[in-house]
Amino acid sequence: MKNIRLSLSLHALPLCLLFGLTLLWGGVRPVPVWAQEAGVPPPPAQAAVPVETPTQVWQEAVDAVQAGDLAKASSAYLRYYEKFRGTEQAEEALWLAAQNLKQLTANSAVPQWDRVRDIFRRYGADFSKAKRAPEAYFEVGYAHYRMRFYREALIYFKLFLQRYPDSPLRDQVLLAQADTLFAVGRVAEALDIYKKVSESGSEDIKAKALMGLGEIMAASKDPVGALQTFARLFEKYPDYHHRNPDLLRKLGFVYLRLGKEEDARRSLFHYLNLAENPPDRGEILFELGESYLRGGDGLTALKLYERILEDSTVEGRIALLARFRRAESMDSPERRTVKGQQASDLKDPEGDKPFLAVIEAYPDEAITQDARRALFLRYQARNDTNSAADLGWSYLQHEKVGLADGKKENFSGKILNYLGEGYLARKEYDKLYQLYLAQHRHVGGLDNGRFLYLVGQALESLSLLDQASVVYFRAQGLPLSDDDKADLYSRRTEVYLRLKNLAAAERVLRYVQTIYKDTEYLGEFDYLTGKLNELQGKKKEALAYYAKATAASPVPPKIKVYVEARLRMLASLGLYGEGVEVLSRSRQKQWLEPEALQGWYRVFGDGLLGQQEVKAAMDAYLAGVNGGMPKESKAAQQIHLQLGDLYRKAREMEKGRGHLQKAQAGPDELLKKKAKNILNQIEIDLDRKPRMGGR
Repeated sequence: MKNIRLSLSLHALPLCLLFGLTLLWGGVRPVPVWAQEAGVPPPPAQAAVPVETPTQVWQEAVDAVQAGDLAKASSAYLRYYEKFRGTEQAEEALWLAAQNLKQLTANSAVPQWDRVRDIFRRYGADFSKAKRAPEAYFEVGYAHYRMRFYREALIYFKLFLQRYPDSPLRDQVLLAQADTLFAVGRVAEALDIYKKVSESGSEDIKAKALMGLGEIMAASKDPVGALQTFARLFEKYPDYHHRNPDLLRKLGFVYLRLGKEEDARRSLFHYLNLAENPPDRGEILFELGESYLRGGDGLTALKLYERILEDSTVEGRIALLARFRRAESMDSPERRTVKGQQASDLKDPEGDKPFLAVIEAYPDEAITQDARRALFLRYQARNDTNSAADLGWSYLQHEKVGLADGKKENFSGKILNYLGEGYLARKEYDKLYQLYLAQHRHVGGLDNGRFLYLVGQALESLSLLDQASVVYFRAQGLPLSDDDKADLYSRRTEVYLRLKNLAAAERVLRYVQTIYKDTEYLGEFDYLTGKLNELQGKKKEALAYYAKATAASPVPPKIKVYVEARLRMLASLGLYGEGVEVLSRSRQKQWLEPEALQGWYRVFGDGLLGQQEVKAAMDAYLAGVNGGMPKESKAAQQIHLQLGDLYRKAREMEKGRGHLQKAQAGPDELLKKKAKNILNQIEIDLDRKPRMGGR
């Protein structure tokens, strides 16, 4: 009832009072009975947002500076500037925000110089007439230098000198300009500025200029001048490296350029000890690792790479390179691992990742060649010839000619040999020739003749004999294994013989007969001398040399070739009986395959038969079909045909019939018909004999 009366009485209230009651009802709404009974708490009242005062924000920044929290300090000063631009301290706040951010960035493992650039640029835009505007302008340019935006940095430094010619920062800007010019390779201009500044600047500027002079002299391959400059620096400012440890870092890198590894290590370790957690700590540890690696101390190098990877603040390039060096060390057969580390399995493709990462990220850097080299060996270990060939070509395209400093082998030569051997084995002679033409700069720097030796063989197969002779001649002047060198002389002689350049072949043979006297290689050159005599029409001399070649000890690998040449010459001279003797010995020593022996037995049997040596001919023929000789060859068919006819003529009809029947079973149709005709003749002869007896 109360509720009803209230609702009726509302109609009698003025409109303004009604509106106020509505607001009161909505703003201070009582908690419903059901909510009270359910125990649901009322919604909390919204807290008022505290309003910051300039004093509070400023004090927050000051406290952060005192606590060493540069990030918080910079953020607080920047917040002060953005909220209270109208105060007297606004400019100071923005400047301190920039300075704290700069200091934070300089000590960061992952510096963000673009933020430093932007905040100093903002200061210059908002306070262009301020006393510190020139310094802000310089800081923008220097941030570009630290980001390696050298073109932009040079523009800022040049404009600074034009806008503020009388600025006390002039020498500092000139020094930064010289550093930038040096970085882009404009050495002469940088050197001129360093010299001027080192004579006219403040003590601190002079010291920095001397550092730059020493560094640039080292880069200009003036080690004496570089060391003298640094000695002068230490003499004039003996404590300077304590105030600026960067001197030790630069000195260390100069020593590295000069190859003074021990001095470099001392300077760089001293730098790490003096500098307080420097942002380039990972880079310095990596360079130290590289130094020990060059010196052959792979284990110490590996420990340094491990220290880099244990530091979570080291990221990017240095971490990637350290992972690669660790993987490379694990792959090396000469590795000495840190305790607990497992050796790599070269055949596991998963292990390729650290090498591929370097190749993809830094394809044109010198260290990437080491990654290609290691990955090439992995492909080679698992017989991935296609990947190895592709990577080999890439290595050759990026590699400098000759043996690099500190390297024990010319790896370009090893890759050329690998590619060449593959092409030759697959009979891809034109590809090998194209490789030779494309990589001429590496070919010219080879310290071994094997690749040229392979190319010569490809040119022979392509019938490019003149080119082959030239390549063989070049290969002859380089170191080769004993087997390769002897074979090269042999091939070179063969090329001259094919070219009918008998005088050149004779010169080579006269030389090698001397240097290979009483060696296992002499048989080859006796054979070639015989071949030369044969081409000169000196058959008896040729036969004598072929005989010497077959008598060589130990038995030459090409004994079959030598025996065939001797047999050929014996047949040419009509010395068939001696030929049968050579065949008998060859059969006993298994120098020739049965098929070849059988063919020669037929030739010498035919020759003896032509000389009316019937019995000797028959013995040769019988040797050609007995004792494990082929039964179904054409040569066997021919021999059986001859034996059948000879036995028929000797009136040994049954023996003749047996051989002729075997001839009839042979593969050649014409010989089959001949055998059938002779068999018919035997039948006729046998039919005649009884009739004659009957008369």
